[in-house]
Amino acid sequence: MSVFGSIFTGVSGLNAQSQSLTVISNNIANNQTPGFKRAIASFANLVTGSDTNSILQPGGVRAGTLGTQNLQGLLQSTGREEDLAILGDGLFVVGQNENNQIQFPFYTRAGRFEENERGFLQTPAELGSQILYGWRLDENGDIPTNFDNVSSLEPVNLNFLPGFNQQTTTIDPAINLNAAQPLSGVNNPTGNTFESDFTRIITVFDSLGEPQEITLELAKSLPPNRGNYISDLSDLTLETELNPGGAALGPPDVTLAIDIDGTVSTVTIDGATTSLTVGELIDRINAALPDGTAAGAGSATLSDTGQLVIVATNEAGGATVNSVTSAGAGATTLFALVDTGLDGPGATAAANLNAPIQAVYDETVAAGTLNPANAVGTFPPLASTSAAANEFGWWQVRISAGDQVNDSGSIGYINFNADGSINHRANANGNIAISLSGINFNNGSSAQAIEFGLDRLTQLNSQFLTTDIDQNGSSFGVRRDFNIDNEGVVNVVFSNDEIVPLYKIAIADFPNVNGLNQESLNVLTSSNESGEVILREANLNGSGAVFSGSFEQSNVDLADEFSRLIITQRAYSANTKVINTADQMLAELLNIR
Repeated sequence: MSVFGSIFTGVSGLNAQSQSLTVISNNIANNQTPGFKRAIASFANLVTGSDTNSILQPGGVRAGTLGTQNLQGLLQSTGREEDLAILGDGLFVVGQNENNQIQFPFYTRAGRFEENERGFLQTPAELGSQILYGWRLDENGDIPTNFDNVSSLEPVNLNFLPGFNQQTTTIDPAINLNAAQPLSGVNNPTGNTFESDFTRIITVFDSLGEPQEITLELAKSLPPNRGNYISDLSDLTLETELNPGGAALGPPDVTLAIDIDGTVSTVTIDGATTSLTVGELIDRINAALPDGTAAGAGSATLSDTGQLVIVATNEAGGATVNSVTSAGAGATTLFALVDTGLDGPGATAAANLNAPIQAVYDETVAAGTLNPANAVGTFPPLASTSAAANEFGWWQVRISAGDQVNDSGSIGYINFNADGSINHRANANGNIAISLSGINFNNGSSAQAIEFGLDRLTQLNSQFLTTDIDQNGSSFGVRRDFNIDNEGVVNVVFSNDEIVPLYKIAIADFPNVNGLNQESLNVLTSSNESGEVILREANLNGSGAVFSGSFEQSNVDLADEFSRLIITQRAYSANTKVINTADQMLAELLNIR
């Protein structure tokens, strides 16, 4: 190698160390810049030619830089909710906003943000006013399905003028129904009657933010797919005398025939009988009817409202009580006494018992309404077959709201398993619920649809107890505050105490984060070396967690930089010595005569 080559090598060394000095000076200058990541000078030799058997022909040295975007800086607490830091991998997505679409996305670790006059979170004006981007959450708190596309991002905007209210779309009550509750009379849909054992008024909100009331009524019920006859008269007791006049019913004997699904059972009462109570008649009927699942099985009971009830207990064929007839000298008097209080032989009545009632519950469809012509709610299908449903777990339900009241409300059946849990299947949304629709509160608000949840209803041997009623509606409120959690969810707090999750801050990552191009004002852009952006949710799948009220400090270590500065200075001086020495050698060469 010539002396001239040594001079050029020394010059390349000066250039390389000058580049190193530039890197070090930039690191030191930005040691207080939030989110700044220091660079490290790297060197590579250059060779113009090489032959192991001859002379090395070096070309000098080349200087480059290594990034440290993957090295964490310390988090410094500020107490400002707008200040954000990432602990772990990832960068914030920022950019200029045009029609809520990001323009030329940038990426940064410098999470110093402030709210501008339009409610957007942006970097300070001296840092370019870059707006923070994230995903707008839907009503279920979920991000868009195309979340991996930058076009799915929206600017984070906290501006709510004039305010916020939310129409109720779901109700999720936690209520225990008393398993020991006796039958409270058999509700007669054809007679438009409903006698409630438990009533709860629930406040909901319409589309105008106005509070409205929904009335929930429940009554312990006989199985809806088993027919029954009910006496017209209420307020009977087991001691009620059916023949208060005391005259003999016959002769001859009185025969009562009960036809259940084609199987006839008879009750014979001696014509000489002068006294018969309701309790004694019930005992005679139960003695005559078959038990269990035998054909014609049934039972007689007295409801707690004093109605005499005869019910079929065998589901086979959708069994019902088809007719009740009597024969004998006092044939028309026995149940007439039950209904009207008449006594003695020869008394008459047009009807003894009501027509049979049968509301068949089909577990394969969302049926079970008592009054299908008026009811607007869709009740969920059973989780089991109706034959396997708990016989003692049936309740009739009526939900009244707005213009859907009383027997125009949503009326149907629900069933509980033997362990007290609800015996119904979930809908397409994964909820066990009664679907209410078309509720009109007649105040100018929009028609309302509500899912009335059954998941948290139980039937246990305890008193009626409401432990909690959740509903997702709210009255009108103005923004009071906001907060950002570790998963990057931006929650807005309103004056009506509603906390609404509105955005989720997107975290950007790259296959080679150190390959990003550095731009002015604390931002970076993608490059061929970095690869394409990957959008992830914070604190998930390896992405860093977001910390509000903090920012990330520069990862510059001044002690390390000063050490490198000394080394660079010495290396620069050494290269000048090389050039000086080569110069002296050339001078000697020129002095040869």
